[in-house]
Amino acid sequence: SGEVGYTIADSRNGIPQEYVFRTGGTGSVRGYSYQSLGVSEGSAIVGGRYMANATVEYTHWLDDTWGIAAFVDAGNAVDDLSKVDLAYGYGLGARWRTVAGPIAVDLAYGEQSEAVHLHFSLVLDDGTGRFRNETRLENTVDPSPYLGLRAGVFDDWTRPVRCRGEEARD
Repeated sequence: SGEVGYTIADSRNGIPQEYVFRTGGTGSVRGYSYQSLGVSEGSAIVGGRYMANATVEYTHWLDDTWGIAAFVDAGNAVDDLSKVDLAYGYGLGARWRTVAGPIAVDLAYGEQSEAVHLHFSLVLDDGTGRFRNETRLENTVDPSPYLGLRAGVFDDWTRPVRCRGEEARD
């Protein structure tokens, strides 16, 4: 699965940080801290006008309830397309199908950060058999929706990829 984003502007100057892109963490590039990937500005990471994330994941279900997964994530946020430097994260995880929805626990290594991160994800079932609301346990919570253009594809074991704060569409 994957997603791309673009904020329509000539520059990120003057755009509030909640309207540009950063990535990293559960649901984007595992192996990195939440929103730790973006444009380096001094010692800070700020948002960029462009963002792309991609995930290749294989889940093997041991039975109807438990599964194991292997994955590779790649992505980053930049302000200049000529400076794209994808950050890669890869790892292993456990999957548990519950009546409320699937729970994922992933251990991922970030190639650029040379660090290992533990990621949790819970996707709640709304009773239709489709997973619509996702709760991610991160060290920071940012409820702001993204602005700009975004396209996504379906993640076959959980939910449609979508903008944060956006309702899932059928």
